[in-house]
Amino acid sequence: MGTQLETTGSGAALNATPIPLRDASQFGSVAVSIAGAFVATITFEASNDNVNWVPAALTPVGGGAAVTSVTAAGLWEGVCPYRFFRGRISAYTSGTATGIAEWDTTTVSSPTSATQAGPITIGAAPTVGAHANAWNAAAVAINGNSTAVDCQYVSVISAFGNANAATTIKVFASQDNANFYDTGLQQVLAGAADFSINTNTIGARYVRLLSTAAATVTATIAGKD
Repeated sequence: MGTQLETTGSGAALNATPIPLRDASQFGSVAVSIAGAFVATITFEASNDNVNWVPAALTPVGGGAAVTSVTAAGLWEGVCPYRFFRGRISAYTSGTATGIAEWDTTTVSSPTSATQAGPITIGAAPTVGAHANAWNAAAVAINGNSTAVDCQYVSVISAFGNANAATTIKVFASQDNANFYDTGLQQVLAGAADFSINTNTIGARYVRLLSTAAATVTATIAGKD
């Protein structure tokens, strides 16, 4: 088990953050609990620049499909390859929602150099990914590919963004940045919508996205260890 941190908050208005905004660059996973008597929607959101936010998927601890928003008390968890994370009230009617986020990380050993007797342990996990590094409001053709991102030193990867039309966003991987293969990871969009695909199972160096239909897409590929 790595270093742990707990953050708490509450919200009783539109755009309040019962899960406060947190710089998550040093953390690999998060467990979120929501409690209270409220009629509201709380959306889990992620960003790499603290300006452009997209829904982030977490999985119910008791089992079930990953969700990006909740309307009742419960407990959810997931990997967090993003730089920033929050739980925001995106729709509000009444009541107060309280939240607790339990963050967890492990130290990272860097490769041994020629003049180094052993591994160096550092407190912050390496990260990759700037906002819109895959597509930036790009007019993507049918089966169009995004820019590939070097994810060599990270194990937790997330691809997230928005498409303005129905499409399927697929994740492809490569070791040489020339030959790419379908990882089987994908998200089907029935229309214009945000997407978020998270994984800790890709061992390849390069990652890129593919859109099966023509659409205008903004997407970020982010990762950390």
